[in-house]
Amino acid sequence: MLPILHLNGYKISNPTVLARIEHEELEQFLRGCGWTPYFVEGDEPETMHELMAGTLDEAIESIRQIQGNARSKNDTTRPRWPMIVLRSPKGWTGPKVVDGLPVEGTFRAHQVPLLVDAEHPDHLGQLESWMKITSGRTVR
Repeated sequence: MLPILHLNGYKISNPTVLARIEHEELEQFLRGCGWTPYFVEGDEPETMHELMAGTLDEAIESIRQIQGNARSKNDTTRPRWPMIVLRSPKGWTGPKVVDGLPVEGTFRAHQVPLLVDAEHPDHLGQLESWMKITSGRTVR
């Protein structure tokens, strides 16, 4: 198992404790808890996908080395297992603004970002664009 701590800045409407502390302090805290944290941070989807893929490869290789060392050398010392810390904006890749109100990076990302009903017919186009982008297709 490879734990992933997703820090996107918010619980319902306020920043989380771990999202508030500086990178170095968070890394020290997680190391103190026995983990080796690998950080994936950003807000550009393509860059983040590549970074996450590379980080997953590194973490899996670390797990294999720990397991191999334990099996081949009968090493029973407590290893420092890898974990991933993913930092991305709240509501990332969703609609950034709906009805003139910001969604990404705000408490609104915890709610239904797009209400699609008879009273909000224009939201249907936003929803369609969002789904096409998240499924990997470009919107024209």
